[in-house]
Amino acid sequence: MTRDEIEILYAKQSGFLGMSGGISSDLRDIEKAADTGNEDAINAVASYCYNIKKTIGAYTVAMGGLDAIAFAGGIGENSAAVRYKVCEGLAFLGVNLDTETNENPPDDGILSQPGSKVTVLRIFTNEEIVVARKAMDYLKKR
Repeated sequence: MTRDEIEILYAKQSGFLGMSGGISSDLRDIEKAADTGNEDAINAVASYCYNIKKTIGAYTVAMGGLDAIAFAGGIGENSAAVRYKVCEGLAFLGVNLDTETNENPPDDGILSQPGSKVTVLRIFTNEEIVVARKAMDYLKKR
């Protein structure tokens, strides 16, 4: 493969697009396809959530415990299905997602059940302002 072909492969044909068998690079489209029974889409969502769960497990061990799981960014803010699938099976760590609140979440807030050892949060982010602030900090140092 040429350098350009490799760049196209990594930048345009990998990630969700590759995992979903070419459905889309947008998880919203993949979730819709999964809801209709598309196996590639189902597997893409499952793999994505499984990898997040592995990371939570690894960091829980490294930190000696877990206080909170915060969902943010486009997927974390908007995908109740991903939040559910990530939290599913983590009750042994003290993660108890309130499924009704998860489906109809407050604008910014707690999604875990009252008394849950681990707080599950949905947090809105403003990625553009974070990038702008970092750029300003960098420019001030020059």
